[in-house]
Amino acid sequence: MLADWGIARRPRGQTTDPQRTRVGVRFGSDGFAAPELSVDAHSATGAADVYSIGQLIGWAVTGDMPAINVPLLPKAGPWRSIVRHATQTDPSRRPRTVQALHQLVLQETQPPAQSALVKASILQRALRAGSDAAARELVALAAGHTDDAALYCDLLVKLPLQSLLPALESNVQHALDIVRAMATLLGTHRSPERGEVDATIMWLIGIAQRAAAIGALDLLEECCNGAFEWDASWDQWGPQRDIAAWLRTLSGDNASSVASILRQHPNCAEHFSHLINDAHLDHRIRAALTAPGNADQAQV
Repeated sequence: MLADWGIARRPRGQTTDPQRTRVGVRFGSDGFAAPELSVDAHSATGAADVYSIGQLIGWAVTGDMPAINVPLLPKAGPWRSIVRHATQTDPSRRPRTVQALHQLVLQETQPPAQSALVKASILQRALRAGSDAAARELVALAAGHTDDAALYCDLLVKLPLQSLLPALESNVQHALDIVRAMATLLGTHRSPERGEVDATIMWLIGIAQRAAAIGALDLLEECCNGAFEWDASWDQWGPQRDIAAWLRTLSGDNASSVASILRQHPNCAEHFSHLINDAHLDHRIRAALTAPGNADQAQV
């Protein structure tokens, strides 16, 4: 605990004893008082308090008593810079307020907050080393930063999806948030490249396949919504080939959910119209792929 009662200073002409603040007479504690207090104490500003705090820090760090008008600098470490700034002889070169000094202390003594991308990069290395905990932490980190395009588009989408699937499956709400953000953030921090769009579509479809396997229909539909929207815009043959093969495997509730999303993205559905006569395709998906003019084909 540190308490400082200070010395009250009244306005000019109201000092109870004018002799206490005579020009040329030192004022305050020797060694801790700012140089200007030995010249004209009555004109001193809050910068004198900053000087005193700097000397107090120097005393606390070094254990030495400060000399009059001589900055007491620690030999090394962050406090040295703080004391150097606070104890400048010229008051105008010190932090202007105690609040500014406090900000300097925080700046020098506390490490900057680590960005989500940096944290994710560290977890990425742990994930490659086989850490299951790293996968869970990555999923939680991504779910907490659904506005960080660099985290999603420059790192997350490039991770092996198989290593993340168990963590995504264990927290479906996190998975929903991440899938929704992945589809939304692509292209927001820079123009997407063709390979990045392919990777994003297949990343979403990979999670959709897992969602279908475990019956997580909300997650399945959210994945398809994002993937089909990007496919509608970019018409990527590579992903379409894999999506077409996957569509042939769907049945039951999964087929119904995917069909409903296809109806919402007719431009994407058009890319799979060649499947309309595929006997292995669920009838609901086949109906969703039916374009105007193809109704007769869909009945075959």
